[in-house]
Amino acid sequence: MKILHAAETIKGGVATVMRTLALAQSDANTVRCLVPADQAKELAPFRNLRTFSRSGRNPMSFLSFSWNFAKAVVTFRPHVVHLHSTFAGALGRIVLVLVWPIVRPKVVYMPHAWAFIMDGSPRKKKMFATVEKWLYPFTSKVICVSQYEADEARRFGLPTHKTIVIYNGTPNITAKEIPNPYTHKGLNLLFVGRLDFQKGFDVMLDAMERLAKNPDAAHIHLTVIGEGVHGKGSQPERPNITYTGWLSSDKLIPFFAHTDVVVMPSRWEGFAMVPLEAMSHGVPVIASNVSSLPEVVIPNQTGLLFTVGDSAELADLLLKTSATEWKTMGANARELHNSKFTVESMVADVMKVYGSK
Repeated sequence: MKILHAAETIKGGVATVMRTLALAQSDANTVRCLVPADQAKELAPFRNLRTFSRSGRNPMSFLSFSWNFAKAVVTFRPHVVHLHSTFAGALGRIVLVLVWPIVRPKVVYMPHAWAFIMDGSPRKKKMFATVEKWLYPFTSKVICVSQYEADEARRFGLPTHKTIVIYNGTPNITAKEIPNPYTHKGLNLLFVGRLDFQKGFDVMLDAMERLAKNPDAAHIHLTVIGEGVHGKGSQPERPNITYTGWLSSDKLIPFFAHTDVVVMPSRWEGFAMVPLEAMSHGVPVIASNVSSLPEVVIPNQTGLLFTVGDSAELADLLLKTSATEWKTMGANARELHNSKFTVESMVADVMKVYGSK
């Protein structure tokens, strides 16, 4: 089977999902990925790539994606086109309508969080939902990565007969010696992701500022792995925060392996990869009680939930939860991951979608 994955941008969780699927599917299929040239390294070690020029979300970048996607479809002639995220989903399906007389692949669309679940006006959400309804007839299957995402699609009036829920998965981690990258000897917190409004990085900063003013929180330190959407920008320098910028997947592993708690103060998510990666390492997660996060973070079992946007509650939970409690929740998190959120189950379920009618 020939499979073409395509995305307009892959920073963060989209890169992890695409890389995982492409590597696993390559064992018995011919797989190619179309991604921005400056983000191609995110898919390493997968190498069968086609790239396009992207300078941001602007007309020229959209045209570049569309043209290169059309060329890839016509020359490669895939049996399945797997479109990742909103903009690739919209542009890709429009292109596929235009090339329909030449090639007719199966079209699988994975929104990775619908545009209409983002914070925004009701009018804007309705507009995004309307576009999705228009494009539904040109879609073979829609893969939602959480039950929350599927429920929101139903609530906004999208047809459900083409929709299936497949949870993201990450590899089970086997015990081995991994060097500890942390120099701080207290409670190490880890934030991984874009430093933007959706990911709630402002909430994270407010919580750390509160903790910095509390002498009882001197043992708490945050490591931030990530950048703004278009680069590093300037972030407030604080003694209880260390910034690393984006790191490759292999360099991320030691930070997950040795952190005490992963923090996810997101305002919305489709189904984030970060908590799964944390859980695979036996690390508990403290997250906003929003979107799909409660499907992964079970309060007082695999982590803790706090009210979305409430930095005071986040800081209070970080201060009051004991090291023993975190360790117990981390062990439970690993057990849940290995039973429900594995790479093997995700890949197998996606391949079933490719082969279904």
